Amino acid sequence: MPVYKLYVLSAAGDVSDCYDLVGCPDDARAIAMSSSRARTRTMELWLRDRLVQSFPAATNRSRSEQPTSIAEPELGRSPSQPI
Repeated sequence: MPVYKLYVLSAAGDVSDCYDLVGCPDDARAIAMSSSRARTRTMELWLRDRLVQSFPAATNRSRSEQPTSIAEPELGRSPSQPI
């Protein structure tokens, strides 16, 4: 099963944190899991060297517009590393 990387970006566009998304069988599941976390921080979802999706910070969305979460696979932490 692929291991997706979810990178948290600083306001300057630098990687400030990184998470391994374990248990996502495909892009759709990884995007669903990531979108529920990308509410106030800009993030990028990667699979190896391929950008799957960018998530801009969504600080102005109302509560009803927030993405809903499905049963999520394990979210593992890994050290921050450049993309």
